[in-house]
Amino acid sequence: MSQSLLRKNIPVMLCFVSGLVLILAWYFPTPELNSVSSGLLIISVLLSAFLMGVGVINLTKNHIRIINREMQKGAFLNTSYSIVFFITLFAFIIVGIILGPNNSSYTWLSDYIFNPLASTLYAMTVFYVVIATYRVFRVRSKQATVMLITSAIIIMFNTPLLIYFIPGLKDVGQFLNNVIVMSVFRGVTIGMGVGVLLLGIRVLMGMETSWMGARRDENE
Repeated sequence: MSQSLLRKNIPVMLCFVSGLVLILAWYFPTPELNSVSSGLLIISVLLSAFLMGVGVINLTKNHIRIINREMQKGAFLNTSYSIVFFITLFAFIIVGIILGPNNSSYTWLSDYIFNPLASTLYAMTVFYVVIATYRVFRVRSKQATVMLITSAIIIMFNTPLLIYFIPGLKDVGQFLNNVIVMSVFRGVTIGMGVGVLLLGIRVLMGMETSWMGARRDENE
């Protein structure tokens, strides 16, 4: 009983009380509730920083394990990515702690190392998007045909040269963007909002405990 209490009941109770305080502070902003909610938000920020540190330690251990394994095999080139990871990680940490995040050296690291790498990684996903688009746009049904025609019109609408040569393309494209696409987007947004609301209620009521790592059969 004590083990079940520590592993399940106490986290659920803390989650319920914290969520209830934040909700009450939002709808009934009294000084007492605002003070407690501010303290809870500060605790959440500290926990996030702690978990980020745990993630850094976990990544460091994994890359050290990779380096040791590849060094034993004699495959020195396979450790290059791990070495680059360590250099980049500790360069950001040391410069950020010693000089501060507003220092020009830290800004240089962010602008000329992190941002180009992030842009490169994002650009590499274009190939996967193209492949996925090709698979989706294969005409196999009436719905796929409508999607193919609509997507082709939207692509041509976003090409200024085609708007100049094809009459009526601008009006059709604006109609699709402002009416069809916007209505679908609002429907998806409303559905996501309802889903998030229901998930929050389940978490507060203790019906959803997957965030604690609990399995479904344990809940039942």
